[in-house]
Amino acid sequence: DTIIRHVEFHTGAPSVAAPAEAAFAILAAREAPDAVEKFNIGMHEYPDRSTTLLIQVDGFNHTDVELAGPGLKVPIGFGVDNLAASFWDEMITNHQLYTLGIDVIFIRLEAVACCPRYTSNAMKASRLCMLPLKAGRKPFMPNTLC
Repeated sequence: DTIIRHVEFHTGAPSVAAPAEAAFAILAAREAPDAVEKFNIGMHEYPDRSTTLLIQVDGFNHTDVELAGPGLKVPIGFGVDNLAASFWDEMITNHQLYTLGIDVIFIRLEAVACCPRYTSNAMKASRLCMLPLKAGRKPFMPNTLC
């Protein structure tokens, strides 16, 4: 409940029952594969009203996909531990919806990686943002919709 109140306060997003109504959703990695189908992809008039997924992960690796594009001098490998391979297929669908689509932020205790909706899989023309978190911060609770 503390995390829900924190997200509501800082984003203005209310707590909702249906995934398609969520501005933000906090999930565990194992729940992420069908995200594009469940959550709000926005509207052509308001693509910014789509859901941003905050996915709590166990760790990062360099083996799932290749990222290349703005902000990266050379292509790099990227992956998320214990994330179903089908998630990256969902991200292909998500990219094909651009300007609509969901934004994804992968979170672990000490790092954050962002994959915006314009990220393409295999991933030509993408951007990866990894930021360290301050020591002592607690991870988000999975299964939280705001």
